[in-house]
Amino acid sequence: MHSSTQSKSHSEATSISFSLSDADKGDEFVVDVSFDRKYGTVVFDTISGLSKCPHEDGTKENERPVLKMNPVPINPAFPNAPVLFDIQLGNDGKGKFSTFNLSASRGQDNLGIMVDGSKLGPGGLPFTVKSSEPAIWKQVAVTRGPSYFRNDAVKLTLESTW
Repeated sequence: MHSSTQSKSHSEATSISFSLSDADKGDEFVVDVSFDRKYGTVVFDTISGLSKCPHEDGTKENERPVLKMNPVPINPAFPNAPVLFDIQLGNDGKGKFSTFNLSASRGQDNLGIMVDGSKLGPGGLPFTVKSSEPAIWKQVAVTRGPSYFRNDAVKLTLESTW
């Protein structure tokens, strides 16, 4: 007795490769990847993570700068002496640490501004703040400019360096 079997087979394979990355240090994402059969494309759905960009749905803030200041100076304001203020720099984000930039407006008479003895120039000063630790205290010294004894308020800003 003799038997034979004949068969034909045809197979197709599609390979899709991709790379996911984020340049911000400390950012982490959990992403579901699926295939959309209707459009023939890959679909990425962010499930959770940490991000410096608070607009990314499904993620928690990696960093959230906090700046607190007592508006009353530590010392009286004498004409030729700096006025001193204490400030707190903190991070209410979920990441381990972040580097923030502290900057200030100068007022109409180019006031001198120092933070713990370092000049706060036009580019600001960087500070690394750990979210797991209490806020750090810094002292701000403001000296009058060459022309006026009365100036507009100085505005301090603490923002991400990204």
